[in-house]
Amino acid sequence: MEKRIETTVNLIMFLSLLATAWDLSLVHDFPW
Repeated sequence: MEKRIETTVNLIMFLSLLATAWDLSLVHDFPW
């Protein structure tokens, strides 16, 4: 059960990191 929670946390961290990189790339492509 603990392993499943750890995997979920890692997945959330990965998705948030990916979203941050995606946002930064958007800002870089379309400077305001």
